[in-house]
Amino acid sequence: GDLSSCALSGVQISWSAVTGATSYDLLVDATTLVSGVSSPYTYTPGDSNSHTYAVRSNNSCGSSGWSTATAGVDADHSIGGFAGIRTAADRDSCDDTGVTLSWLTPTSWNDGGTGSRSFTIQRNGSDLQTGISETVTSGVDTTGTNGTSYNYGVVAINGYGCSTGASTTLAATDNVGTAPSFSGLQSVAVDSGGGCSLHLEWNAATSGCSSAPGIVYNVYRSTTSGFTPGSSNLLASCVSDLYYDDSSALTGTTYYYVVRAEDSSTGHGGSCNGGFEETNTTEVSGTLSSGSTVQTVFSDDFEGSPTPSGHEWIGGTFSDDGGDGSDWHIAGNRVHNGTTSGQFGNGTQYYNDSNDAIIAGCDGSTGNCGTSGMNGIDIPAAATSVTLSFWEWRDFENNYDGALLMYSTTGALSGYTQVPDTDPGSGPYISAISYNGTLSSACPPSNTTAGIEEWTNNIGSWQQVTVNLDRLAGSTVWFAWRAISDCSVQHEGWYIDEVLIEADMPGTACTSGAPDPVEHLTARATSTAVKLEWMNSTTGFASARICRDTAAFPSDPATCTPIYTGGTAGAYGTYTDTGLTDGTTYYYTAWVDNGSGLYSTRETVTARPFATTGKAQWAYSSGATALAPNGVYPGAIGTGSTFAVSNDRVLHGMNPTAAGGDWPRTSPYAWKPMAMNGPAQARPPVVPTTVIPGADMVVFLGSEDGHAYAANAKTGATLWQSSALGSILLASPAGMFTAFGGSWNLVFVGSRDAGSANAMYALEVLDGSTSWSFDNGGGGNAIGIISSSAYVDYANNRLYFASRENPSGSANTMWCLSFTGSSASLLWARALGDIDGAPALYDGAVYVGNNAGEVFALDPVTGATKWSYATGDGVVKGYVYPQFQSVPRDVYFSTSGNIWALTDSGTSVSLDWQRGTIASPSILLAVPGGTDAYVGSSDGKLYQLNIASGAVVTSLTIGDGTATVGNPVMDVINNMVYVGTESGAVYGVNLPLN
Repeated sequence: GDLSSCALSGVQISWSAVTGATSYDLLVDATTLVSGVSSPYTYTPGDSNSHTYAVRSNNSCGSSGWSTATAGVDADHSIGGFAGIRTAADRDSCDDTGVTLSWLTPTSWNDGGTGSRSFTIQRNGSDLQTGISETVTSGVDTTGTNGTSYNYGVVAINGYGCSTGASTTLAATDNVGTAPSFSGLQSVAVDSGGGCSLHLEWNAATSGCSSAPGIVYNVYRSTTSGFTPGSSNLLASCVSDLYYDDSSALTGTTYYYVVRAEDSSTGHGGSCNGGFEETNTTEVSGTLSSGSTVQTVFSDDFEGSPTPSGHEWIGGTFSDDGGDGSDWHIAGNRVHNGTTSGQFGNGTQYYNDSNDAIIAGCDGSTGNCGTSGMNGIDIPAAATSVTLSFWEWRDFENNYDGALLMYSTTGALSGYTQVPDTDPGSGPYISAISYNGTLSSACPPSNTTAGIEEWTNNIGSWQQVTVNLDRLAGSTVWFAWRAISDCSVQHEGWYIDEVLIEADMPGTACTSGAPDPVEHLTARATSTAVKLEWMNSTTGFASARICRDTAAFPSDPATCTPIYTGGTAGAYGTYTDTGLTDGTTYYYTAWVDNGSGLYSTRETVTARPFATTGKAQWAYSSGATALAPNGVYPGAIGTGSTFAVSNDRVLHGMNPTAAGGDWPRTSPYAWKPMAMNGPAQARPPVVPTTVIPGADMVVFLGSEDGHAYAANAKTGATLWQSSALGSILLASPAGMFTAFGGSWNLVFVGSRDAGSANAMYALEVLDGSTSWSFDNGGGGNAIGIISSSAYVDYANNRLYFASRENPSGSANTMWCLSFTGSSASLLWARALGDIDGAPALYDGAVYVGNNAGEVFALDPVTGATKWSYATGDGVVKGYVYPQFQSVPRDVYFSTSGNIWALTDSGTSVSLDWQRGTIASPSILLAVPGGTDAYVGSSDGKLYQLNIASGAVVTSLTIGDGTATVGNPVMDVINNMVYVGTESGAVYGVNLPLN
């Protein structure tokens, strides 16, 4: 008998013992004789052929005859071509969804079809799942501890019980994402552009979820301190900037704000897109008080030039910040004992003129800033409050030492009076008794004889002094700090730092004519130039004012130097900024001036000019993340156009071609961007149709405000807005049009309501009214969130769409409906795991990929699986793109870290190629009938691949290479790709890249 059917381990031959026998001889195939053996005996023929065996016994008298011959086979039924586990990966690094495992079917089961075949998943060497059907090549482990790495293996078992694969293992961890790390709101201040809004600022957050790095911010507001942020007090969501201007704040009301960061994952309840939203409770308040602002009149920290420039200290020069414990000093003879300790006086006696530290300025008319050329500080006459503050350190040796804070309204060197302690402030107040009115007196009388109340007593650390000087509004003032003694006793000194004079300035109440800001400020960058475009407001408009900087957005319209002023109320505005430096980022801020010095809230945009001698020809910036693919209507300028959506809640239109990138305004276009109440996050399809009166080209889109929209593609005018179809619409609309052979004119879009029932809606193209909706009966059969576009089968009036599972409803995630113009019914549904991508129908197969990295080919009539393929590499992005030919054909798609090409043979699938060297690839753009494909990456590049092999042909750095590059789309007429970035810029790129 065969010792083991799973390997060439030999044949065991046995026989019954013969009485008196002393040995046995074995005959193999009648030619091979083995002598002197005993039973049982193991013989290894070295092959799996059938051999004939016979035995005879021997004793002292001789040998017996040979026994009857018996056949035996050393069989080898070991499994062939099985490498064990192929992939092991976290299903979703942002969620507790387990680890996906995959393997390939053995090339040979080597069992002749005998018995049953199966797979076993092992974890850390122990069986985890057994009896897995031979037709299954993937599995999921949801039972491990989150964050713990396990070694996974897969064992194949054939009909003979032979197994293999256990020696190959791969490590994987089910990581569960965390909310972003965010320090919360930093400040709330009255906007400097006229005081009619509250300006909120914060620092950038860091994502806690590696596969969802994008961050937006949600702003919550209440009139009650300690409020709980929620949907009832959400002021703004999906804010991509690090600031927000609350122009809806009412004068005299104190508002309390909380800002929270949300990442770009989904399904976690965030206010923008259902992402992870952190829960900080940092609360900052602000109040509009008739548009009042605080004006810095003078500031000097002794670490640089004072503000305003042109003012200096005479009689004392200070440096560094006493509050930070670093060195500070007074120059000249006021360096005590040669150290860095500074003081007034020379360390031995009172000094006259040069001993006083005076704030003054040189007017440039004389070369001596210590004489009559000294200018004072102008306190605004309109100031409602004036405050002087500084830090001091007193180091006196006896009771005769002291210090005086003085002021003069007549000149730098005379007319000084002590600042009285009747002015409310903090610290030890100064006497109201006037001191000598000049700075040229000799030693002053002792404070014990003159009754002058000076600051005395030592302070062994820095303290701040604040003095209210409201009565000085409208004056030009010189301030002097004077240290005194009785001239006979040495004193140490009096040190000051961080001098600040502020004035509260009244403004005009926001209800008295604050203008509306400009709308839709955008920038088109080319070589050494930026073209700015916007729409002027109609309320309170006198002129637009635009300032530019290379460090940060200009924030004060009254002090920045404008590059543009002018415009007409309600009109299109544009300005081309030339002579710029390629590779430099420029920050633009636009305000509206009402003609009386009252400004609107600001609008901002950045632009980065670049050399257009390469493939990139222009960059259009809206200032908000724009990763969704563009909608394209190919053609020349004036004929074609391309459209983009971003987190700024606006539909943007751009001229196509290498000379485009600005607003389409060549007749018949008269474009201006279209605003919505929420951002759109998916491709806006462009359809030439006259179904809607007044338009012959329409852009359709769904918005996170829960509405679907139709916009005139040539003007940007809103043609209709649907009723609220849910809290969020994330999917790109799909359509059926009679002009293209359809039975009805319908637009299809699904809702995305996390934690509740969802539906697929059919809307009338004419007006956006709901023709029918399908929710699978709701309740326990409710559909999960629908994040992607549906596919319309014109020939059979079928609609295919995908969803996620509904935790309290249906587990089905792939749906097929039969529909008419007024109703829909379910043909079939499949539970294929959560799906955020879109299905594609081609040549008798529906292709779709799920969030676990599995791709399916389904029968479009029954939904039955033709084949499936598990990548084990995270979410299948967007859609599966079929090569447009009959089977066998390749299908292409991207997952978290790879790009794939599979060969579809009709009922089976095999790997053609896999590209894993491109970081976080976007949806793959394969050129129909061409040899190339294009894909964006988180490394800031656009890649060109050879579609036959997946090899990288070349790549192009987009912008400065720091922003994630989104999903490219093709303009087949102009041979261009349009691709957006996380930085908010959309680029026009000539093809091919090589």
